[in-house]
Amino acid sequence: MKTQNKKGFTLIELLVVISIIALLLSILMPALGAVKKQAQRVVCMANLSQWGLILTLYTEDHDGHFFPGYYSYIDPNEITHTSSDSDLWPYALETYYQLPKLMVCPSSRFKTPNIHKAADIEKNDGNLSGGYGLNGWLGDTPKEVLQTEGHDTANSWRTMDHYGSSKIPLMADALWYTGRPESHDLPPEGRYNYRYDDLNETANEPSNHMQRFTVNRHKEKLNVLVMDGTVQSISPKELWRLKWHKNYDTSAPLPKWPEWMARFKDPD
Repeated sequence: MKTQNKKGFTLIELLVVISIIALLLSILMPALGAVKKQAQRVVCMANLSQWGLILTLYTEDHDGHFFPGYYSYIDPNEITHTSSDSDLWPYALETYYQLPKLMVCPSSRFKTPNIHKAADIEKNDGNLSGGYGLNGWLGDTPKEVLQTEGHDTANSWRTMDHYGSSKIPLMADALWYTGRPESHDLPPEGRYNYRYDDLNETANEPSNHMQRFTVNRHKEKLNVLVMDGTVQSISPKELWRLKWHKNYDTSAPLPKWPEWMARFKDPD
């Protein structure tokens, strides 16, 4: 009876197999990474779409009006008017959503929702990351509150039903839970300039609220929920052409873009 000699892999053959596997992985990994980022962008858009439904439900339950949002004002009689937590969107909408993860963009490395800092900041592949921010100009502030953070509250939208709703932002990828951008706001000079430590000090300043929304989160784009219920993926530069409040000048001169934003798509 003849016996067969079982022959295993030689060291050279094993090294060749390992090399081929390594080569295939080097080819596939960037593609898999791109697929993952695309999936995160889609989930982010789905999150914002859900926030659109939540905001619609809220306004339908409140005679078409939004919640007050953040405000702080000292009237001519030196009476101080200040918002409470229940006026802020994370609290005002609490009964309308069940999943805390809706508070956080999946492209962010910060995965734990945080109410006031719905946008804790980290460096993520060269970008600042966080959660979502509401357009502060939506707020239906009390009539006696004429200004807040230096902004004229007469410019606020207050309700959901307005002409040109496809250009009116409700919520977007952001570094802070809310903001009231103006057409003269300047972009951050560096991609790391607007860090969380700075937000603690600058959150109530009346200037440059656009910086809170100027993020490069989805391959030179960010996601924006607009008043008609759609979610748009836009260049950070295009933020300056959205209709943030009633008297916002969408044709105002654009700022000088810092170097880190130079390659981004310009507004039409």
